[in-house]
Amino acid sequence: TQKQPDQALQRQGRGLPLGLAAFIFIAAILTTYTIASQGHSGGECDTYYPSATRDNHQNEAPTQDAMAKSKIVNKVLEPAQASNSESPLVADKVTVVLMSYPGSDRFHLLEKIIKRALQWPFVYEVLLVWNGDVSLVPLQIKELSAGVEHPGDKQHGIDHRDDQRSPELTILPQKLNRVDNRWRIGERVRTEAVLNMDDDIDLRTNGAQCLFDVWQASPDALVCLDVRSHYVHKEKSGKSEGPFGLYGYAARDTSTRDVKKFSISLPRSLLTSRKHFLAYDAAWRDESTQVKRIVDELLCDDIAFNFVANQGHNVPLSIYAKANYEPYAESNSDKAMVKKPGMKAKRQRCVNELAAALNMTLKHRYWHVVCSVDG
Repeated sequence: TQKQPDQALQRQGRGLPLGLAAFIFIAAILTTYTIASQGHSGGECDTYYPSATRDNHQNEAPTQDAMAKSKIVNKVLEPAQASNSESPLVADKVTVVLMSYPGSDRFHLLEKIIKRALQWPFVYEVLLVWNGDVSLVPLQIKELSAGVEHPGDKQHGIDHRDDQRSPELTILPQKLNRVDNRWRIGERVRTEAVLNMDDDIDLRTNGAQCLFDVWQASPDALVCLDVRSHYVHKEKSGKSEGPFGLYGYAARDTSTRDVKKFSISLPRSLLTSRKHFLAYDAAWRDESTQVKRIVDELLCDDIAFNFVANQGHNVPLSIYAKANYEPYAESNSDKAMVKKPGMKAKRQRCVNELAAALNMTLKHRYWHVVCSVDG
């Protein structure tokens, strides 16, 4: 018999409301496809063809060959499992991760976001990754904080704090102002689930709950509010490749008629597993992956996080959830990073360089989840 796509999404015993679970299950059966892939002469990256076919192997665990090709997965999983066995992580709560820096013009938004997240009943802790000297944290943020943790502090890492306590804000100062510091704090996180949020998103309580519910049904997934896609130039334009290689970067891949596909979860609000943060940190430290070099040069930490998380998986991990949120006006200001000259070209380069460096590319999905009318 044919296996159903995304079998993990069918599980309801981990907190997913029955109606939402039924919706996701039906949507997955009716519309989940992965695009047939084949290696090209330039390497082992997948090539996607316009004729979509149902993938009957989506539920299978990664093969030993796939794991062997993924140095990062092999390197990260064992330490993470050992850590969890010694100090179990909190399974029914979320750690919220935010990032800011001295000189930001969004402290008023950051304050609103922190205050709201601290009121969410499913939040264990809020971590503010502060890219600068702690003395420069604005007073209104310090007043919300339970304290500051440095990497050498005794409380760094997992502990056995009461998982029923009220959530607190902890500030994590960083030595350098790096765009990917937010992905490199996995060892500090004490929950299975981690919600990364940008400081320009007004995410409502039921919207955040939606992301958490969907993630609980599929814990490997990258559940997000917004997506982007790579595409294959040969399929979309007929050209063998673009200015930076085989792949382009766009809001959606429209190479298949009447289908808008995506493959990249954006970090505006992205809920996923702590293990992907550990995997990113391992990749960053491993010079052979070139992740650090590519991110430093092209400022594409979110794309790199997607690539690293998807290593060793034969099913796309991105899940697009239409939940209750609004972007603050500042998200589209002239100061936003996406508005900087050359950023689109950098992101196209990033997709091609990561595909070559990690000997892989991402897989597409085109269905989305709608939790409810309200969120």
